Amino acid sequence: MNPAVPAPRHLVLRAPNWVGDFVMATPLFEAALASLYFTRVSIALRAHLSPLLAGGPCAGHVVELVRGRSETELYRALAPDAIVLLTNSFAAAWRALRARI
Repeated sequence: MNPAVPAPRHLVLRAPNWVGDFVMATPLFEAALASLYFTRVSIALRAHLSPLLAGGPCAGHVVELVRGRSETELYRALAPDAIVLLTNSFAAAWRALRARI
């Protein structure tokens, strides 16, 4: 790692949209939360998936993507240092790039 570039402290995990892919990604969510490397972890997901994390260790880190609201603007508001895109979509990468993450 380049010493001139600060280590990312706030990580956003963009969850998959499909339920099966989402369930398979939950160990990654929990590992990121357990990591001492990040001081803050946000899990961005579609609203219909948030009940799957309710009552668990990830529940307090959920940021719902609301239909009609710009995902790029949400990323800008969160101001993360890094993002992990778990979606198989060029559009998701484009939105993160436009948010300057």
